[in-house]
Order: sequence, then structure tokens, then C-alpha cells
Amino acid sequence: MSVLLGSVDYLAKNIGDISMRSAHSIKKVSSTGDAVQQARYVGDAGAVSMTSKLLNGDAFKRNSINVFQNAISLIQAQADALSQAEEIYQRMLNLASLAADPSLGADERALLSTEFDGLMQKSLDLNGSTLNGELIFDPRAAATQYDISFTEGATSSDPATGGIDNSGTFVHGGNSLNTSQPYWDVQKDVLYNSGEVSLTLKPWTAWDRFVLYQDDPDNYLFDTGEWQGNNFDEFVVKYGPDQTTTFTFTTTNYSNRNTPGNGYLGKFGLTDDGTPSGMQDYYGKELSNLGQVTTNQPNSATSLLTLRVIGKNWGTGYELDVNYKRLDMEQAVLGNESGVQVPLHAVGLGFLRQDDAANGYPPLSISTQDQAQSTADAISKELEGVALQFDRLSNNSSRIETSMDAAQKELALHETALSRTTDGNFSKDLAEISKSRIARSQNAALMAQAMSVSRNVANLLL
Repeated sequence: MSVLLGSVDYLAKNIGDISMRSAHSIKKVSSTGDAVQQARYVGDAGAVSMTSKLLNGDAFKRNSINVFQNAISLIQAQADALSQAEEIYQRMLNLASLAADPSLGADERALLSTEFDGLMQKSLDLNGSTLNGELIFDPRAAATQYDISFTEGATSSDPATGGIDNSGTFVHGGNSLNTSQPYWDVQKDVLYNSGEVSLTLKPWTAWDRFVLYQDDPDNYLFDTGEWQGNNFDEFVVKYGPDQTTTFTFTTTNYSNRNTPGNGYLGKFGLTDDGTPSGMQDYYGKELSNLGQVTTNQPNSATSLLTLRVIGKNWGTGYELDVNYKRLDMEQAVLGNESGVQVPLHAVGLGFLRQDDAANGYPPLSISTQDQAQSTADAISKELEGVALQFDRLSNNSSRIETSMDAAQKELALHETALSRTTDGNFSKDLAEISKSRIARSQNAALMAQAMSVSRNVANLLL
């Protein structure tokens, strides 16, 4: 009897052992596609670590490849737009050449001008082309650039734009008889929706307020608040659609007085820290808001920029120098820091403006013979600029294709390494699963038979 019971225990244990081996094989087979799990089932700790690193690196490379593929679509869109621009510029050049003929009649010139103006608008529409909601051109990369000056019209000796009455309403054309405070506005189309504006200012005995805004006077881009100092102070304001508006502040008088006048602690909402200036950590640093000096984000849909000076009262005086310049372009970098990265050149189309800073760079025109001649020269330069942009596109395309090819080859090598590292001999595991099923069936049958014999023997003994 004990022999029979021992056989049953042996068969049960054997079934358990076979089931464990089968389960291990099943897990290895079911983990196909998960290299880390395969390595774990193989039992190689080093393989698990290396596999994890390879997979993480591959994820970054695949992300870079996706970015590169999107960049190829962008390059194609840019190339198509440049080709259209080239055709438009060529036709505009032909029209300008015809309009430069001194014998051209007024009616003929008018017809040529109408067609020219329509092509101008088409070129500007191309300049604003988007892909997936993003502009495909950066005007700062265009071959022709423009320098904007603000100071003219913004000094206290210039006639005021208007005044502010006792209710705070800005009255255009107001004077000292019907308003209590003067204000000066100087508005320019700076052509770009970003920039750097430096204001070097010196209010006299009374305070003055210096403000920058775009097309909405109620949404200030930068505001000094009521500024008073009797010293030259400089603010440098940077703004753009892809960055936070900031200002830096420097001065010729490092006073630490927390009082009106030329002390700065009160203006910036700071307490005296015992240093010579009280502002050691703030001079020359990029700031968004500090005390009464505030900034706001720009409207990227406009290139207008207005400098507004508000005086405390009529008869106020100040000295001011204002300069605008384009923000430096940073080379775009595609890809992932942990994978493959590619620096790309920016590409841009021109604004097609006359080289006339005094009149705000008006649009090109062929309304007169002289304008037609200068416009023909300007369009010739723009055509040269298009050739430059095509060269940049070609360079960008080559960089992307080379980097994508390198990333894909590295991925293929990694896949080969992963297949070797995590080789679980699946045919052997599948055979083990099949053998285990047969063995379990046989053992189960034998155990059932042994248990049946045990019951029969027990019945005889009873």
C-alpha cells in the first residue's frame, strides 16, 4: 500500500516539475518582441542591461527619424514656394523693365502697375505660407534686410501727438488747454514680428513714462512706469513669438536709494541689501518683470511697433535715443539630444520694399519711370536671394538625408545585436512545451491508474 501511495506522490511531483519547465518555455515564447523580457528569461543580467540601453537609444533614434521625415516635408513645401516666388519675381522684373521705358503712356503704365501690385500681394502671401500651422519662412533669413530707426519724432522738442485728460482718456491732437498731460507716439512697421529695442532715456526734473506696444495701445509690450532719474538709463527689450519678452537694465548712476529721483530700489520694488548699488544681481540681467517695470507677450500677427512717451505734465522734458534691430537667428537643430541631431539653415523670402528708410521702406512700385528702374534693380537682387535660399535648402536636405541614413543603419545594427543577445532558441522551447504536454498527459493517466489500484486494494483489505 505504501509503495502505491509513494508512486502517486512521485507522479504528482513529476507533473509539477514538468509544468514549471513548460511555463518557463511558454513565457519565453510569449515574450517575443520584448527584448528585455527575453533576456531575463535567458538569465543573463548583462544582456538585460545592454538590451535596455539599446532599446532606449533606439527609441531616441526613431524619434529623430520621425522629426527628419517631417523636415523633409517642410523642405519640399519651401522648395515649391521658392519656385513660385522665382516665377513671380521674374514676371515682376519684366514688368519693371517695361515700365522703365520713358516713352510709356500713362494708361499702359497703369495696366503694368495693376499687374505688378497683384504679383506683389502673391509674393507676400508666399512669405506667410504655413505648414501644419507653422510659418515655413523666416524673413530674417531673406537676402535683403532693413534697419529701422525710432528716435525721430520721439523727443520732447517734437510736437506732442496729443494729451491725456483728467479721466485718463488719450485725446489725439489734445493740447495744454484741454488736457493735463502730453504724450508722444512714434509708430513704425518694423516688418518683423520680433526684435530688440534699446531705449536710452533721461527724464528731467519730473517723471516720464516710456512704453512700447504693437497694434493695441491697451496691451503694452514694455512699460517703465513713472520713471525719474536725471541720469541716462538704458533698457534693452527683446520680444518675439518664440520667446518670453524680457528687458535688461543698466545705468550711469548706481544709486541704491529707495526714494524717488535717481534711486532704483523703489522703482524695482527692492530693499537695500547693503551693497553699493543695492541691485548687484539685477544690472544687465534679462528680466520679465521687476517692481514697476513690466512686460507682456507680443502679438505675432503684426509687425507694427509703437513707442509712446507719457509726460507728467505739459512742459516736461527728457532726452531719449531709441534703436531697433532684428533678433539674431539661432540655427534650428533637429533631432534628439540623446540621438542624432542636425543643424539647419533658416530660409526666408524678402519683403520687396524700397530702400527708403526716411519714408519707412514703402513697397516696391513701378508707378513712375524712376521707381520702375529702382524696382528692377531691387527685384534682380531678390532673384539672387532666391538662388541663395535654394542653396540653403539643398544643404539642409543633404544633412537630413545623411543623418537619417546613419540613424537607420545604426538601428539595423542594434536589431542584429538584440536578436543575438536575446536569442531564446524558440524552436527548442516550442518542442519543450509539446513534450511537456505529452509527459503531463502520460503521468496524469498513470496517476489516475495508480489511484484506482489504491482504491481497489483498500476495498479488498476492508
